[in-house]
Amino acid sequence: MTEKTEVKFIVITESIFESWARDASTLALFASLIGIGIALDSSAMQWTGAVIGFIATTARAAGKAKKLTKEQAIRFIQEIKP
Repeated sequence: MTEKTEVKFIVITESIFESWARDASTLALFASLIGIGIALDSSAMQWTGAVIGFIATTARAAGKAKKLTKEQAIRFIQEIKP
């Protein structure tokens, strides 16, 4: 049988500004969908915005990627056996 190798995801830590920008754009996306739904009196559009907000929040909370600084990521990569 073949040996299953473990897969690891590494995210190099982002700056505070990048984190805020990403969070703000996510908030703007589902807030605008809900707002447009309210303006157009479309409950489907409002629900779409709510579902996207729920998915985005859940995905962010589940965060399986390990966050490392540049130095930690370099050290981790150097320790991997070829």
